[in-house]
Amino acid sequence: MDDQYWRNEWVYVLVQNPGNREQYVGIWDDQQQSNYIPCFLEKDHAENAITVLPLDKQQIYEAQAVRVDMLSQDTSSQGFIMALLDAHGHLLNIIPNQSSI
Repeated sequence: MDDQYWRNEWVYVLVQNPGNREQYVGIWDDQQQSNYIPCFLEKDHAENAITVLPLDKQQIYEAQAVRVDMLSQDTSSQGFIMALLDAHGHLLNIIPNQSSI
């Protein structure tokens, strides 16, 4: 997808501890040697991924919609990239940092 495509798009992300000191779920990828925020195009894909991603099963997670440009501001300042995943947790695409467009 073209980098400009993402500017005003919405994705679903996983939020840990929704409503109570909530934060985006971030995952370390050994292969890429980087931290990423898993993003999904469909809410049900995000919800399914909760069962397959390496998450602390003692925590509560919720899929929430967020605009890519807003997410980009939060993730880039914390050293994370945005990774578009499918419902099985497989990488589909890296979403470009919107501040670099």
